[in-house]
Amino acid sequence: MSSDPIGSARKKYRKRVEEAKKRTIGQLKYIELGSMKRGEVIRLRIPIVHLPHIKYGPWTPGIGSGQGKEGDKVFPSEGGAGGKKGGRGVVEAIYEDITIKDLVSWMKNELELETIKPSKRKKEIDKITYPAISKRGSESLLDLDETLYAMVDRQIVSGEMKPGDSLRIKIDEDDLRYRFPKVKYKPSKDALVIYIRDISQSVTPADLEASYILSFLVDTWLKEFYPKVERVYIAHNDFAWEEMEENYYRLQASGGTSFGPAYEILDAMMTGRDYERKTQVKRRIDKGDVDIYVIQMTDGENWDHEAALSRLAKLMPDLTRLCFLETHLYEEEDTKFLTALRTVYGSLVSEGKVRLCTIGKKDDLWKAMKEFFGKRG
Repeated sequence: MSSDPIGSARKKYRKRVEEAKKRTIGQLKYIELGSMKRGEVIRLRIPIVHLPHIKYGPWTPGIGSGQGKEGDKVFPSEGGAGGKKGGRGVVEAIYEDITIKDLVSWMKNELELETIKPSKRKKEIDKITYPAISKRGSESLLDLDETLYAMVDRQIVSGEMKPGDSLRIKIDEDDLRYRFPKVKYKPSKDALVIYIRDISQSVTPADLEASYILSFLVDTWLKEFYPKVERVYIAHNDFAWEEMEENYYRLQASGGTSFGPAYEILDAMMTGRDYERKTQVKRRIDKGDVDIYVIQMTDGENWDHEAALSRLAKLMPDLTRLCFLETHLYEEEDTKFLTALRTVYGSLVSEGKVRLCTIGKKDDLWKAMKEFFGKRG
């Protein structure tokens, strides 16, 4: 029976690396996740365990004879120190990069996130190819080269063309050849993620950092299932507007808290109406082409309670999922609006279309991801 000690050692090594990555990803702080979002590499240090063993030195003549005192070194030291020339060093650790793929795998297995199935879109052409030739087709698809080849073949077979004869262009109807189209339709909808963020006076830098990292985790997860993930950024205090991505997380906190204007902007995007924006192009959401995810983050109470609930009810049929995050970094009690969402949308909460979550510290974002995209039932 043959054995492969090298292959076995590699498997053990990879298993150890994967286990170390799992532990490390679960302990990543919001600062380190922010580094991943900016494209920086997180390096994982894996210590090497050196087991006690007998190590034979190189053959050296004269050992065991001649002048020498007890305790004299026979071989060079294992490493230099203090700027002196070193000998044979010992590797104490290896380093592995933590990739986005590792992050997705960890969220899937450790957080038990669900597999998302994109909705089917209306028949929309992705691309048209012409892999075959047909004797029938529209005039616009006539292939002149194939038609001429067919004409020459016919003339040779029928005896009209003899060896040495010059080519005579005489195309019959049976010679006509057309490109045969093959239509490929887009298989599923894309994802559109609407980030709605509270920037009222009570919002802290910790709240803003938490929303920054959560958006990265949501984008990372949805990209595993959708061919395209597009993002929309809506900021609000007493008023609301669409913001550019590069400015969204740099906004200064000010004003009060009102959810209604943010919902009104989303409704305007769906219906084609004008709305307040700081972007160059007005957005028009085609509900038939995208699955719409709303990720809303706030830290405080909403003052236009009834109006906001009414506007949200108008939007709800067109949403794929509403994820509402309330941060309790300094407050302990749930807001009235969060309580109302649990009451009004109790059945949708059970179905998983509405996901509600509260976190008490910025490093609880794993809890938010599990609540927003975790398996139900």
